[in-house]
Amino acid sequence: MGLRGACSRCCHLHHAFPIRILLNLHILKHLAYIVDANNGRSSSAVATNSCFRGIFAFVAAEVAIPLQDTIGDGGMYSLWGGIMVVSELLILLVWWKGGEWREKWEAR
Repeated sequence: MGLRGACSRCCHLHHAFPIRILLNLHILKHLAYIVDANNGRSSSAVATNSCFRGIFAFVAAEVAIPLQDTIGDGGMYSLWGGIMVVSELLILLVWWKGGEWREKWEAR
């Protein structure tokens, strides 16, 4: 049942409402990190982030249906699963080497 079912039964809300709230919280957390990580140039970092998010959203919206028609649902799930694995590996790489990279960057 989970959060979606509890909200739709108790509060008479649409089932997508808690999902949208979680998405908004994630975006706000992400923006807070960008601002904190880019001391003195946070407005440029947020603007760049918004620009890339908009570009990627446009490309994804234009490519999604033709790609799904070509490779099917199973292929789409496999593609997104692969993207998630690569994303997690990149996060682990930053976790492992991030301190060293920051020290090297600040030493310049």
